[in-house]
Amino acid sequence: MGCLAAAAWLILLAPRADAEAFREDFESATTAWMEEGGDVSRVVRFHERSHITSHSGTQSERIGITATAGTHLYYGLPVGHAAVLEDLKIAVWVKADRPGIQLLARVVFPRERDPDTLELLGTLIAGSAYEQPGTWQRLELPRPDLAVERQARLLRASLKRNVDTRECYIDRMMLNVYGGPGGTELFIDDAEVSPVLGSAVLQTGLTLGQPAEVAGPSVAVSQDRLLVGGRPRLMRSIRAPGVAPTTLREFGLNA
Repeated sequence: MGCLAAAAWLILLAPRADAEAFREDFESATTAWMEEGGDVSRVVRFHERSHITSHSGTQSERIGITATAGTHLYYGLPVGHAAVLEDLKIAVWVKADRPGIQLLARVVFPRERDPDTLELLGTLIAGSAYEQPGTWQRLELPRPDLAVERQARLLRASLKRNVDTRECYIDRMMLNVYGGPGGTELFIDDAEVSPVLGSAVLQTGLTLGQPAEVAGPSVAVSQDRLLVGGRPRLMRSIRAPGVAPTTLREFGLNA
């Protein structure tokens, strides 16, 4: 079962009314995008809310950088948890002084661990790129469900093991703001992700039993190690039909 089937299962467990839309209109005074790193040396000349231009409303978020040669410099915008469905919409409006700015999204696989960090495994999927310098252009990420499946195949080949994509979700909208060596100035407005799962659906998705049950610590196997709650555990077991679990625990057994 892939992302699409698993996410649809989550929706069946709770009313569709719990699905919401994430929208950022950039009308407040506080910047929302956060630098996420890249492979270039850069100087951030400014990062602010600006009244110079906007797609709608009275202001947008303005970022100006000067960078060396490279391929990417990511900025991220947290969007909550958006289940990867066929009808998931991800879009943002951008105006820049050069082409090449690209929309991406970060996908999280809650059933998988990164073998190096033991954090939840994640990857990036790419959307459209900016091509109209000096004008506002809507960047979109169409059919993220198909993009996730393509990335999952690459991950399986890279990790040389299966990657469980069930219940995967998007938690960040990303922009590669690198337009090439030298200076780049861009304005960002009207970001939207829809639908985003509400708290009731999120709780259902994180619980592997009935919706009313309380979720226990995560259990996973990584590099032949048992991880409980993200920490290595040694499992001690014995075949003892008819013996109560409480009795086995008294002898130091946990299975």
